[in-house]
Amino acid sequence: MKSFLFSLIFIVSIFKLNAQIPKTEFGKIIHSDFILDPAKVDTTAEAVVLFDKGETRFIVDDQRGICHETEYFIRKKILKKSALELATIKIPYYSQSFENSQILTNIKAASYNLINGNLTKEEVRKKDILEEKLQNSYFEKKISIPNVQVNSIIEYTYTVQTPVGVENNPRTWYFQGEHPVLWSTYQITIPDWIYYKMIMGGYQPLFENKSEKINVNVGDSKLNTVGMKYLFIMNDIPAFKDEDFITTEKDFTAKIEFELASVSLPNFTKSFTLTWADLNRTVQNSSYFGEKLKRNSYLKSIYSQFKDIKDPKEKLEKVYYYFQNYFSSEDDLSNTIYVENLQKSFDNKKGSNNQINMMFISTLKELDFEVTPVILSTRTHGKVNEAFPLLRKFNYTVAKVKIGEEMFYLDAAEKDLKMGMLPKFCLNGTAFEINENNGNIIQIIPTEKKRIFESVRLNLDKNSNKFTGKYESFLYGYKAVEVRSEIRGSKLEDYFDKLKKNSSEITIKKPEILNLNDNNKNLTLKFDFETNDEFDQDIIYLNPFFSGKIDKNPFKSADRKFPVDFAYPTEFTYKIDIEIPEGYEVETLPANINMFLPEKIGQFAYAVGLDPTKKIINLMSKFSLKNTIYYGEQYGDLRELYNRVVQKHGEQIVLKKKNL
Repeated sequence: MKSFLFSLIFIVSIFKLNAQIPKTEFGKIIHSDFILDPAKVDTTAEAVVLFDKGETRFIVDDQRGICHETEYFIRKKILKKSALELATIKIPYYSQSFENSQILTNIKAASYNLINGNLTKEEVRKKDILEEKLQNSYFEKKISIPNVQVNSIIEYTYTVQTPVGVENNPRTWYFQGEHPVLWSTYQITIPDWIYYKMIMGGYQPLFENKSEKINVNVGDSKLNTVGMKYLFIMNDIPAFKDEDFITTEKDFTAKIEFELASVSLPNFTKSFTLTWADLNRTVQNSSYFGEKLKRNSYLKSIYSQFKDIKDPKEKLEKVYYYFQNYFSSEDDLSNTIYVENLQKSFDNKKGSNNQINMMFISTLKELDFEVTPVILSTRTHGKVNEAFPLLRKFNYTVAKVKIGEEMFYLDAAEKDLKMGMLPKFCLNGTAFEINENNGNIIQIIPTEKKRIFESVRLNLDKNSNKFTGKYESFLYGYKAVEVRSEIRGSKLEDYFDKLKKNSSEITIKKPEILNLNDNNKNLTLKFDFETNDEFDQDIIYLNPFFSGKIDKNPFKSADRKFPVDFAYPTEFTYKIDIEIPEGYEVETLPANINMFLPEKIGQFAYAVGLDPTKKIINLMSKFSLKNTIYYGEQYGDLRELYNRVVQKHGEQIVLKKKNL
């Protein structure tokens, strides 16, 4: 399945395996609990979750209204010193008025040790439980479990009661985390007058997944009813290991999320389910979004500068680069698209990326461009699921501009982008256009590659017996953005110093960069160099890659469940011309190769030629990945392609003195 969809609406089904679900209870520890099956626990694990349980039910309180109440029970074994910090438990909660607060009750915790065959227990006392204010109305209970050491078992339990007015949805249940989990169970009982969408995510299979209809007592005789009890169980869950080329672990971790869909009570019925049209209307009417686009008189000094430019594309370009240079971004990727006090940002010439882009959209509207806001979720914020129009899933705004048949997606807050590019953190698939109709689901597709072309000319200096050369590289698209951003974050001299430091085999001389401040042009990097080693030998072994060498395969695992997400297509080309030193001839040249991935979605071409008349060796290596995402069934081929690149980039050219 090639669509990037990690969530699905709950479907009742049962998966039974040959295993027994352990019966656990707080305080009931036996000797065998300290014995782990080595086949089920990674030897690198710092700790293991022996049992992890959550149980959610609904109650009705005269003062607090409808509440969901979840009881947690967690049991872990400490395997290494680095995990001793797990003895400090932190439980965040919200506290305001009694009616609008989460209440923590039934807090218990203990440690267990097996010493000379004797089982000892030490429980948490009141003095081991502290409370700390985080910010505004958010607090944290901090529980310090005593006498925890390597091979200890710790366990703790607590209950959180939350009014639906504080949090509509029960907290997401994570089956998977930073440590391996032997068993994780989650149970929720939902009365029939409240309906939730349940969304499973991740790549781990369920051990058991069942439901049954039962009578539900919510503490109010008028609202006692029938309902459904759902049980979800997973076992032998590996720790989530962050891998290269993914968006965020939230997109891949095994979990179950809840989304309130409707409430149907006597004399009260309300639907909470948004359609995409509802979401579009909500955003348009919000005083923190749509209304902000209408109040823009403070921007008059900007748009008046451009109103007389006739050519629309020229006008757009000038406005775009004006915003890039005029405003300083505070670069905070928030959790919401909503913004405040745009005029203050204008007056201060700085603001969040969302604020700058909102002012940019307002300016384009005033200049009569066909422009609409597009909201999206940044890569670290997580994927947007088209099946669920959830406003909280969006956290970033860019502009969509149409001129004739051309379409531009623009982020005027990021400094190093060419017009028409979006920053890498925005390249996250599904986005949503806010417009006067019902809005549109769109797909964000990169308009540029990460592209590098490197050229080297090499010859042997007779006086120093060192190879000297001239290097030139042309950086396009996202590679140019990457280097511009790195230089802007420090100094050009610092960039050159780093370049020299990382070039251990050569000494770099007279480096220069062209087009640094013109985002519309590719970057060009030039320098002269000489090798650090002398080559006054009968046989010269020469690796031709003085730059651009791929010497490690980023994909170590033999298999991978998660898609590989590069964000954009890539293309790396390296070309070198080597003058054969006088008195030498070619002993060995690497073999040529031209390797394609299926359907030509990737290629590695390596070609070496010899011009005997000019005594020049010509070598070219080209590595390209056409797709932005490679799925599980493509992973093996992708990994092998990288293996071949690493192998070929490590091969040497061998020259020998004549008449040996």
